[in-house]
This record gives sequence, structure tokens and C-alpha cells, in this order.
Amino acid sequence: MDHLETLLGGPLPGRPLELSWVTRRWQDVRQRGAPNPRPRGARRIATGVLDGHAVLMAASASDVQAWDLGTRERLPIVLDHGDHDVTALAAVSRGEDLVAVTGCADGSVHSWDVRTGRRLGPPITAAQRGMTPPSPCLPRDNVVEVLAAVVLDDRFVALAGGWWRRVELWDLETAQRLETVLDDDDRVGDAFLHGIETLTAAVVGGRPVAVTGGPEPSRVWDLRTGGGFVPSPQTGPLPPLPVADVRAAALTVVDGRPVAVTGDAEGDVRRWDLRTGQEAGPPLRGHAGAVNSVAVAVVDGRPVAVTGGDDSTVRLWDVATGEETSAPFRVHCGKIEQVAIARIAEEPVAISLSEGDLRVWNVRGGPSAPAAAGSGSTVRRLATAMVDGEPVVVVSAGDHVASGWRPEVRIHDLRWEGEVWACDLRTGRPRPLRLAGVGDAMTIATVGEEPVVVAGVGGGAAGAWSLRTGRRVASLSAGGGDARAAAATVVDGRAVVLTLHAKSIRMADLSTGELLKETPLGELWGFDLACVTVDGRPLAVTLAVPDREDGPQTQVWDLRSLSVDGVLGDDFWVVYLDAFAVASPTGDPVVIMNDGDGDGAIRAWDLRTGEPGPPLPGPVADPATAEAFGWDGETRIGNATAIAADPGSDTLAVAVESGAVLLWDGPGRRPYAGVVFPLPPRALAWGPGGELVVGFGRDVAVLHRS
Repeated sequence: MDHLETLLGGPLPGRPLELSWVTRRWQDVRQRGAPNPRPRGARRIATGVLDGHAVLMAASASDVQAWDLGTRERLPIVLDHGDHDVTALAAVSRGEDLVAVTGCADGSVHSWDVRTGRRLGPPITAAQRGMTPPSPCLPRDNVVEVLAAVVLDDRFVALAGGWWRRVELWDLETAQRLETVLDDDDRVGDAFLHGIETLTAAVVGGRPVAVTGGPEPSRVWDLRTGGGFVPSPQTGPLPPLPVADVRAAALTVVDGRPVAVTGDAEGDVRRWDLRTGQEAGPPLRGHAGAVNSVAVAVVDGRPVAVTGGDDSTVRLWDVATGEETSAPFRVHCGKIEQVAIARIAEEPVAISLSEGDLRVWNVRGGPSAPAAAGSGSTVRRLATAMVDGEPVVVVSAGDHVASGWRPEVRIHDLRWEGEVWACDLRTGRPRPLRLAGVGDAMTIATVGEEPVVVAGVGGGAAGAWSLRTGRRVASLSAGGGDARAAAATVVDGRAVVLTLHAKSIRMADLSTGELLKETPLGELWGFDLACVTVDGRPLAVTLAVPDREDGPQTQVWDLRSLSVDGVLGDDFWVVYLDAFAVASPTGDPVVIMNDGDGDGAIRAWDLRTGEPGPPLPGPVADPATAEAFGWDGETRIGNATAIAADPGSDTLAVAVESGAVLLWDGPGRRPYAGVVFPLPPRALAWGPGGELVVGFGRDVAVLHRS
């Protein structure tokens, strides 16, 4: 049995939790790579080699830190940029030297010796570049958006670009601008009427070359002349490549020919023969959205490209044949912002960055084996039940999908594509239940003596499926639009299921499917609900968002009349609209969620009085851990992504955006245990034996207390 420290990134101070099992999908990822290092809030990455060791650099806000990829240890340097955010990052090697190049929001460019953490040369300011710092009217006008670095005539040279419509070359050791400027002939700015979105440079076949891209067709440049790349003395400069909206580019050599690999907004990966300016084969298709980053390397003598896109996948391609060399890597939940390639002890690895989450992949890992239990979508809801004396986990996973792009798409305009599956809680062995094409709503209930899972199926309808056989045993009436949440309870001796829709709440008889009551939500959009009995009264708690206001509302409903019985507070700072729980930690029913002040505190609201209690005490940690997770040793915990209360004890589990899951064993006490997950968990549930089930990304883990 693996300890969490080896699998999920290390426990927080306190009694450690032990891992019972984790879904096969995550196990396969572990064989190909690992989630560490985890720099908080990484925005840009670059790789290089220092003293024979692969080094990963990550820019977070105003500083850059570095890790040895082989040992996963952080190097003792911090490249501090003061009050200026780092907006671009590149790296270049010369012999044993490794230099990091950074661009900032104030328009400056900096160079650093990675070995010492000291500056290589003086900073290049916006004033030196003949520009003024960005203004409120033109906030991006002079920001360094893209950077590349090469060794040119034994000099460290940086190429800087952005929305100012030209690319400049600078000697990093002297901070002097070279005469070469990439523009269209001598008409500065005509080449980039809408700015530059991608820039790459390399020495290919002994010649320094750069590729730029953006809304206009991409261009290939000769870095010595500043003009278009001339393949041979017998030909003229290459015309612009006939592809627009290029988001990423990289340079390599295929069978002795210089080749540019580009990724564009349409999701195509293209290969360009730089001797002719023509495509070197058909487009490489597989991404379902824009390709945001491309990196290239030679693996086993073959040129390989790594690409990452809006569809959350990382893909590997043989540049010569155009074939994918591996199944896509699917662990990130957000779009892939950047990819890079490095070598660890001669083993090629790919690094991917998505919304601050870094992954390291084994490029030779081969296709992932089919998951014995796992999901193709983000785990959003979890529930547990006893079936024939055995504990079972039920997982609801899915993602919001836009049917067609348009400006200002709201979350309630998106279509939910989801699935529900079940497995044995003790072993992870799959159960005979797997539903596809279901909605966001899911709950556990009982129809007669049959334990069932209730899930939405579109059009406002819902169904109940046996947890023993996986067969459908009941149907609920349609209407009201797709259900966003569901909960089962008993009202006056009748088993009912409540479904929360975008604009209404509905109650149906669980045995017959008959619609009993429906109440409009008025100006609110429904997101989540839970049921509770208080002093013999069946109640529901809903979380909904007003049409024209920012703060969500938490309403308490009397289920006998299906009418609002009260509102908890005036305004809540709930970032994740399904992160709340109903519990009775001391016998008093409460609703637990983030405080309304937006200060990262979590409170319990008394359902009898509607009054909030004191904030939960936060964890006490060493200074480095406290800084990394944003804790203050008092009540700051962070934005909750999931909350669950153990019905068999006073234990409360809270997951926060940093990826930490914290456990409290009673009100007024500090957390006694915690663990860091590689992605923020979006679902938590307690098993009947006190097991904690955690949904993170597309995976599920079951933990037990040691």
C-alpha cells in the first residue's frame, strides 16, 4: 500500500492518512510521470541543462524558481523582479552556462545566471527600448508577451515581442540592442499589424532562424539580416506561411531539412519545409480546440513534437511520419497553456502547464492501459451506499460544454456531458453500473428494498438505476430543463427525490415518478441542494445565483409546501457553487460554507436560527507551508472546492483551491490531518466505515485514517 507522500505529494502536519486505492487512470499516469514539482501558481515555464542536470524554471507572479527534474529538489535561487509581474520566460545554454531570460509587465527584459541566481547583465528597460510603460488606456501596449533566446556569434541574445508590432534583438550581457530588427523590409510595424502571439528561435543547420505568429500569416526570419529566411542563394526570401492564427511554433530538423512545426487556433498541427515554404505533409489533427504550445526534441533518433491545447490534452507526434506516438495524456482539467521537453538521465520527458498545475510525463510511456475504474471527465459528485452488506462508491463525472462558440457564454448556457459509474469502496473493483450521457444531478436513494442511484438524463427527466444490477428501475417526470442537482429524502412517510433546475425546484415520488410539486426560483439560477430533517421537519438547502447580482444565495425550503422558509445571510463568497455541506456535528443542524467576507474563512450557519457561528480554526503550519497555501494560523483556509461531513462522527473534511484536504474532528478545534492533492478536489464523500473518498481531476482516491 502506497503512502500518500509517494503518490499524491505529501501529507500536511498532523496524523497521516493512508491510501486504500486510487483509480487506474492515475496509476497509469504515475508510470509515465509525476505531478511534482508543484510551484504555486506557475504561469510560464522553461527548461535547460545545468551541470548535466535537467532544470525546470517556473515563473509565478514576480519571481522565477528552478527545480532539478531528476531529484525534484528546488534549486537555492529565486529570480526576484520586485513589484513587476513576469509575463514571459525563456532559457538558453552555452557550454556549461544556463541563462534564464524574463520579460515583465512594465516592458523590461532581464537576464539571469541560473547557477548563481545573479543577473547576467543590466536590465533592459522600456525606456531603453524607446517605449513608455503600459498605461491604463493601453495596458498591453508595451508588455513583453513573447520571448526567445539563442546564442548568436557566441553572444547570449534575446528576442522580445508583443503588441508593439516588432521583434527586437538584444545582447543580454551588455543590454545593447542589435541592429537587427524583425520587420517587413524597413517599414517597422507592417509585419505585425495585430501584434505577435508566438515567437520561437533556434540555430537550424548552422543558421539562426526565428518564426513569428499571430493573427496574420506566420513568418520565418533570418536572425543575421532581419529579413525573410532565404533557403539558398538560388531562391528569394520565403513568403509568409499560408496559415493564420498561429498560437505556437517550434523548429527542428527532419532528414536534414529544416522544419517549422506550428499549432493554430483551429486545432491543427502543421509541418513546414523551410526550403520551400510548403507543408511537409497533411495537417496533424487530434486536438479538439486551439493548440497553445509546441515543443520539439529528438527521441530515439526521431524528431518528436509535444503539443498542448484547449481540449486539456497533451499529444505526442512523430514529425517525420505525422503519426501520434502515444495515446493522449489526459489528466489536466483546464486548457494546456504551455509544454516543454527535457531529459532526465537520457530519458526524454514532457512538461505541461495548466492553470498553475505542472505535470512531468515519460515520453516513452506508450499508450495508457484501459482504466479498471476511472473517468474520462472531471469528477464532480461522490456518494457512498451499502449494497448487500458491501460499501459502494458512486461517481458522477462530467464537464460543461459549449454547443457553439459565442461571446459572453454563461455557465447556465452550457451543456453538461457526464457519466456515472460505481465501484467497490474497499478495493476499487468496478460494479455493474456505468451510465453515459447523464446530467449533473446525482444522488443515492432506495426504491422499495432496492438501493439506487438517481441521475438526470436531459430534458428535465431523471431515472433511477439499481446499484446491484445497473438496470433502470424507475423514471421521473420530465420538465423544468436539465437537473443541476438532486437529493432524496422522506416527506410524511413518502420517499421523494428533489431535483434543482436552472429556474425551478421539483419534487417527485421516487416509487411512481409522479411530479408532486414544482416551485419557480424567480430571479435565481439553481446550482446545488441538500436535504436535512430539523426537529421533525423535512427541509432542503439550495445554493443559487441571482440573475443580476454577484453573490449567491443560500435558501432553506420547507418540503411539505416546497416554499422558501428562510435565507442564510445576505451575501456569500462561494466561488465553487457546489462547495457546501449540511451536517450536525454537535447535534445541531448547520450549513457549512465559505464566509461572506471573501477572507478564506469557513463558517457553520445554524439552521434553526439562521445565525452564523465562529469561523473554523485554520491549520498551524511551518512558515513555508503557510505561505505556500495562504494560511495565516488563524481562520484563513481558502476558497473551498468541496466540503463533506462524516454522518458517523464529528469529522469534517474541506478541500480548498490549493489542492489541500483538511480534517477537523470537532468544532473549535484546529485541523488534525491533511494531505495535498495534485489538483484541487471537486468532490468529497464519507464511507460507512469512516473512509474518505476524494475526487480530484478525473480520478478518485479512497483514504483511511491510520
